[in-house]
Amino acid sequence: PPGDTPVSRVSVTLELDYARAVADRAKFDAAFTSDVASSLGVEHAAVRVVSVGAGSTVVLFEVVGEADAGRRLREAFSTAALAEQINGGVPVGSSAIAILDPAVRGGDATAAAEVEA
Repeated sequence: PPGDTPVSRVSVTLELDYARAVADRAKFDAAFTSDVASSLGVEHAAVRVVSVGAGSTVVLFEVVGEADAGRRLREAFSTAALAEQINGGVPVGSSAIAILDPAVRGGDATAAAEVEA
């Protein structure tokens, strides 16, 4: 059934200048989506950027078909760069990955369990 497809909501704080990220938002979203999809081994269409905010660069995104995307990203990138394509091939680190659980939080994506990377 359609309601049984897991969806992860994740927020990641990248060590990347916010102005640079939003200067060409479509290009940033495409590169970020590609980096996350490649990291998780999922189709690009499964990753959707929901928002990009300031504070370095904070990206809220969803991964359809992955119940544990935030935890998997945190484990894989606790010491390594999360994204490369968004910075012209230069690795970009992340200072925090927040795992958002809409099922527990009643769909409130603002409530997050911060996980310091």
